[in-house]
Amino acid sequence: MNIPRTPLLLCLAMLAVKMTGPQLFSQASSLRVNNEKPEKGGQSKRIHPHGLKLILQGKKKEAIAYLNKYKDKQVNPEQTQMLVDLALDKPDAWKFDSKTWPWKRTLPNTALKKDAPSDKFTIAFGGGAGYVPPHERMWDTIGAIDPRALLLLGDNVYIDDPKTPEMQLFHYYRRQSQPEWSKLA
Repeated sequence: MNIPRTPLLLCLAMLAVKMTGPQLFSQASSLRVNNEKPEKGGQSKRIHPHGLKLILQGKKKEAIAYLNKYKDKQVNPEQTQMLVDLALDKPDAWKFDSKTWPWKRTLPNTALKKDAPSDKFTIAFGGGAGYVPPHERMWDTIGAIDPRALLLLGDNVYIDDPKTPEMQLFHYYRRQSQPEWSKLA
């Protein structure tokens, strides 16, 4: 049997791609929302996001009970109360926007320093909108080197729950409301 090699090799290659296609082209992990079960492993930073997630899912009574259970943890009690007010549908509760966010937010000053030397400068790299009270000192540490620029390289806020923009707003507004961030920005 004398079959031309090119069409045979092409058919075999197409068959091989078809058989291995799912393995080659679907390497990404399935979406896992990381706002669940914060009480495991001392993840006190996840208490507020988990409470907010319960509220967004319509489980308001469960959210109130959950937030009240963890009120004594090392997290911001004012933010816990804000979420309880949100679950209770209080008229002056946060409406998932910057106007009704109850604390002053500090947005970064993006202007270049006019009197800074141009031959030498420092760039700081950082990121993360996650709020971990014992680690908030990192913003003071970055500020101490007086960087000319701070490049925030992304964080896990999108990865934790990419389909809930309210969760992302909560994280960023909370970040912008912290005094350590305000001093740096």
